[in-house]
Amino acid sequence: MTESQQSYRNILKVTSLFGGVQTLNTLFSIVRTKFVALWIGPEGLGVLGLLNTGLNLMGSLTDFGLGTSAVRDLAVSNGELDPEKKTKTIGVIQRLVWLTGLLGAVSIVIFSPLLSQLAFGNDRFTYAFIWISLALIFKQLTTGNLVILQGLRKLNLLAKANVYGSLASLIFILPLYYYFRIEAIVPAIVLAAIFSFLISRHYTKKLSNVPKISIKNAIIEGKKMLGLGFLIGMGGLLNVLVAYLINLHISFKGNVDQVGLYQAGFVIINSYVGLVFNAMGTDYFPRLSAVCHDKIKTQKTVSEQALVGVLVITPVIVLFLIASPLIIQLLYAAAFIPVATYVKWAIMGMLFKAASWAMGYVIIARADSKVFGKTMILFNVFLLLLSILSYNLDGLRGLGIAFFIYYIVHFLIVGIICHFRYGFRFSEGFYFVFLISIGFCLLSFATINIEKDFWRYGISGLLFAVSLGFTIYQLDKKINIKAIIFEKLNKNNYDESIH
Repeated sequence: MTESQQSYRNILKVTSLFGGVQTLNTLFSIVRTKFVALWIGPEGLGVLGLLNTGLNLMGSLTDFGLGTSAVRDLAVSNGELDPEKKTKTIGVIQRLVWLTGLLGAVSIVIFSPLLSQLAFGNDRFTYAFIWISLALIFKQLTTGNLVILQGLRKLNLLAKANVYGSLASLIFILPLYYYFRIEAIVPAIVLAAIFSFLISRHYTKKLSNVPKISIKNAIIEGKKMLGLGFLIGMGGLLNVLVAYLINLHISFKGNVDQVGLYQAGFVIINSYVGLVFNAMGTDYFPRLSAVCHDKIKTQKTVSEQALVGVLVITPVIVLFLIASPLIIQLLYAAAFIPVATYVKWAIMGMLFKAASWAMGYVIIARADSKVFGKTMILFNVFLLLLSILSYNLDGLRGLGIAFFIYYIVHFLIVGIICHFRYGFRFSEGFYFVFLISIGFCLLSFATINIEKDFWRYGISGLLFAVSLGFTIYQLDKKINIKAIIFEKLNKNNYDESIH
């Protein structure tokens, strides 16, 4: 097996592993939400949502983006094959998550009357916010444990920590809601955070010889980590702010129903379809961080990841273009079908996101805070203005077109930055696959307007089959699917002969 084949196999293996993890976590979340809604009703769900919003807001303001920046630093240390530097980095991370967790908890306690007033219009929930400050400490400690597993690329352990953490919350928290109803909300939030921490800690406690780092040294050693992390955290807050302003504009220009439709479409595009990127990013970011200062290895790593991303997402886009009304009805209800006009345009942008997403990680992996900060502000302002203008001109469809245009521009600008600042360019093989994939998506988009159902579904179905076949053919060239199947069969036959 060649080095290239092994690399592509690892990418697909990790993508399938964490795609499965996120699918399971989504199912756990659906089940939990379903039963909790049944037992505490709309009022209870409202209280739960507002408490979690306050918790997440204060967490975003005080966690310094360590969930990303710390992965980068640990991956670099791990890639340098220096055990002493690696364990020291782990010690710094463990100290920093304690400090930032405590900072978040203290901040919630101090601002608890204000948080209660803003969320509920009175101070009745001041003590509720004080109690859930404990959850913020454990959530940040859990982040530290997961960062260590991700940075060291202990991917099987990371997958187990994620799945078992979610499963434990489901199993142990539901009985609380069943017996205590609304009174269970605060204990459930805190206990869920504790269970997640204990399980993640189980998978990191075997790490030995981690030095004890003083607070002063942790801040000195982690200064760059905190600086980049702070920018990443501010980027996340800016994303939330832009989404909030877009929703406000829709509500002002349209109505609340339009906001609901847009939110449904946004979740479909960014949460369900976006699972592909979340799954791939788990291993891609630490892997890229370890080689980010090697121009040739960076080009190889980014090109391979982008190629797999484009190949995986293309049939998904074609399928959504064909069957978006049916998919929307399955995920939500018939009343949400009007959002299909947004989804059909927005999902086209995901193809360009697959490429720009892979390139964008280069900026973070290089810890280029100056470029990251400027592009973060530029892209968010551009998205906000483009979305407002597009909605004013063409409603929900305009928002879909804005999303599509945004990722084309994002792809071009990030490509220019990576080329001139880091000397990066995609491999020739990537551009061939990318252009063919664009063709599949454009043809599929054109067919959805055919009036006769027979021809529309016939041609669209054929395009989906061909795009899927193209993806399988290209992946087979990279990883030799037949050889993998043959290896699996031989392994199974060998196992059976032993028994």
